[in-house]
Amino acid sequence: MAGNGPVVCPYITDGLIFWLDGIIKGNDQSVWTDLIGGKQFALTNAVFKTTSVSFSNSGAYGVYDGAVSSDADSETIEIACGTFNLGTACILHQPMIDNKAGACFMVGSDRKNSSYAMDGVTRARWNLSSATGIKRISMNSSYAVNNGATISKGSNDYWGANNTGKTYLANNASLGKQYKASGGIYCIRIYNRILSVAEMQANQAVDASRFNL
Repeated sequence: MAGNGPVVCPYITDGLIFWLDGIIKGNDQSVWTDLIGGKQFALTNAVFKTTSVSFSNSGAYGVYDGAVSSDADSETIEIACGTFNLGTACILHQPMIDNKAGACFMVGSDRKNSSYAMDGVTRARWNLSSATGIKRISMNSSYAVNNGATISKGSNDYWGANNTGKTYLANNASLGKQYKASGGIYCIRIYNRILSVAEMQANQAVDASRFNL
């Protein structure tokens, strides 16, 4: 793992390929660094808090020059966040590389239908009871868990691909305000495999403890 010294990971480590952490983030407030591969997101108007990075300021977002993973349909994404304005809002938007995009996270204008993929492919989205209730969310092509409870698939739809070659944090590739996710992010993890419901719930229990969520 990248960093100035050994990082003890409290989460399941099998398949963990990307980890942004709100507690273990260093002191340089211009970047947020992935603890697995050292990928650095350049931050604009974001603010470091004790256990999170806040994107509440106007025009706050992060950007990494490249993709952080490669195939959303074979991956799992997990997010711990504060109170987000999640009406058509994007927390992570990865680019299309060789006709594939890594795991993303997007919630639609209905504040219910959410997706782990943004690649222009129509697929079933996961049906949240209310987007304002998101604190701990895990999803992949087979399972989704919101705040420790399983959720079901909703309507079929798609989100357009990101063709910029860059990964965006707390916004989508167009940087449109209609897609901005405003709030605090505590943790984002991506696995290169399909986590089970039990594994998601175990990781979310760690999030609940570490971040008081």
